[in-house]
Amino acid sequence: MSGIDNTLKEIFGFDKFKPGQKQVVETIMAGTSAASIFPTARENPFVISYQPFLSKG
Repeated sequence: MSGIDNTLKEIFGFDKFKPGQKQVVETIMAGTSAASIFPTARENPFVISYQPFLSKG
């Protein structure tokens, strides 16, 4: 299980990502800009809030 998957379970309490979420998190963590549109307004802040939990420093 990757750090992204562990954080999903440990911090947010979810077992799996919804379609497209993991790809956006991986893109942001790789230092690349990403634009995302999800069906609910709650999903975008969730994806954005991931980076502080995985960033070193």
